[in-house]
Amino acid sequence: MSKENNSHFNKCVIFGRISSTETKTTKAGKVFLNIVIDCLNPLYGGVQAYCRMWGDNRITNAPTVGQIVKMEGLFAQFVKNNKIVNSFTVFKWSLFTGDEFRACFILTGIISEVSTIEDEGFIKLEVNRKGLNDAPTNEKFELWTKNKDSILGLEIRQTITAKGLIAERGSSDYFGTSSGIFKAYILEIKSSVNTDEPF
Repeated sequence: MSKENNSHFNKCVIFGRISSTETKTTKAGKVFLNIVIDCLNPLYGGVQAYCRMWGDNRITNAPTVGQIVKMEGLFAQFVKNNKIVNSFTVFKWSLFTGDEFRACFILTGIISEVSTIEDEGFIKLEVNRKGLNDAPTNEKFELWTKNKDSILGLEIRQTITAKGLIAERGSSDYFGTSSGIFKAYILEIKSSVNTDEPF
């Protein structure tokens, strides 16, 4: 999925419970389905995956509210109100019988920035691949590591494969208050190209 001859790669795998679905139409008249998936996990926080599904056949056969599913597609980020928002375009799904919910990503691309911010590792990654109708796309991601030492040895222009998931920064306190900040955290980094599914 989304693999190109330069080995850049983008994939998401989401496990969770469908909490809402809503059919919408773009200004150009294209119909899509908004899907929100609850991925609550005591290790990663109250993550919700905001997804879009395109295509009449996919939408007709889409999962319904309350179903526990595994969904696959593409990971994306965009800026809203000066904040990075994580989103997903999903293509296929199946029922999931496990109980460890999570929203995962696998990205292979080139590092454009690497630094330490507030004791966390920070990487800007550019993924250049073929998109719809083989049109070239340039996707940019802001990725984090909870251990700043994880980025030691990484350099700008280096090609890496980053495997991780969306998680809350910090954890809930004694009163159940959370930070409300959700980031794309890397759990595994490899400098060699590897697109095998680890999830």
